[in-house]
Amino acid sequence: MSTCSGPPYAYYRVEGGRIFCEGLLEHSLATARLALMVFGERLNKTFGTRSVDLLKISAYLHDVGKASDHYYRTLKKDVDTMSFRLHHFVSSLVLYLSHIMGKSDDRTLQLASYIALRHHQAMKSTLEARQPQFYSESSRPQSEIALVVRGLNEDWIQRLLCVGVEKGFISKEYSELILRTVKELKRLSNREINVLSTNLASSSEIDINDRKLIVSVAGAIMVADNVISALNRGGESTLVRMWIREMPYLEEVARYCIEESKKVVSNKQ
Repeated sequence: MSTCSGPPYAYYRVEGGRIFCEGLLEHSLATARLALMVFGERLNKTFGTRSVDLLKISAYLHDVGKASDHYYRTLKKDVDTMSFRLHHFVSSLVLYLSHIMGKSDDRTLQLASYIALRHHQAMKSTLEARQPQFYSESSRPQSEIALVVRGLNEDWIQRLLCVGVEKGFISKEYSELILRTVKELKRLSNREINVLSTNLASSSEIDINDRKLIVSVAGAIMVADNVISALNRGGESTLVRMWIREMPYLEEVARYCIEESKKVVSNKQ
């Protein structure tokens, strides 16, 4: 288990009076490295270079929604495990609005927004994956989305983006656009955030070619995310055991990605 001095976290739990956590920057780097090393060439052969660029930015920013103060305001020393409820939906919103604000024909950020929402459930149907229907009506998910959005920490996100540019997972142009978008997103009213969320959830069906690309990239990220998480956080995972059995080199590559990411984070502190 990694140790980290402070938020943002990708994972946080307290056990036996000890804090165990995984930093968001470290997790993002390790996941993106593993996804690219294991699946980059395969995706390139099937979909072309566009898919590799999409994989890099989607894998690196799949958890950007966790960089919200909302998750940390009620953090207590005796908490068992921190919940990042709806973080994937907020990650998707950041990328979706970035596409809109970009005002260009480049659909990379739009597709990345669909992928970020699917990184826990790659094979869900488009609408099912995009809409947070699995929460009860009484939990008011739309209002909670606004709270997470309002808490997005620009300093944390800027640091994440700067390292992403440095390591080649994000272009400088995208980085600047996404940071502007976060600032704009936080200025929106709750009603405007809810409208944007509804538009994301009810947007028109994706064509068959884009659907194949989205599912393939989201599946690659889901594997990388779960393997990095299992190795860093411990615990049993039937899926991870199966993937490692089918791809024996996966664990070795994942451990390399984790160590390299730790070095980057250490050098940045």
